[in-house]
Parts: sequence; C-alpha cells; structure tokens
Amino acid sequence: MDRIEEITARLSDGNLGIDESVALYEEGVKLAAFCDEKLKDVQRKITLLREKENG
Repeated sequence: MDRIEEITARLSDGNLGIDESVALYEEGVKLAAFCDEKLKDVQRKITLLREKENG
C-alpha cells in the first residue's frame, strides 16, 4: 500500500514524462490487483471460519 500511495503522489504531481507515467501506472495496477487478491483470500478464510463455527 505504501508503494501505491507513492505512485499516486508521483503521478498526481504531473512532473513525469509520459514513459515514466505509464510505467508507474502499470506498476500501480499490478500492485492493486495483488492487494485485491490478498483481500479476497482473507475474506474466503473468514467465510470458512464462520461456516465452521456455525457447524
């Protein structure tokens, strides 16, 4: 998340060239997808634990 925030700040500054902007954007998209998948994994684990609790 820290890296995504850094990327967002750098892109928001508007002081980057197009190539660097695109590279940072691509990196941000990949990181966001990674974080989203981790969140989904945790949500699945929580669901399984709740199902086991409820029998």
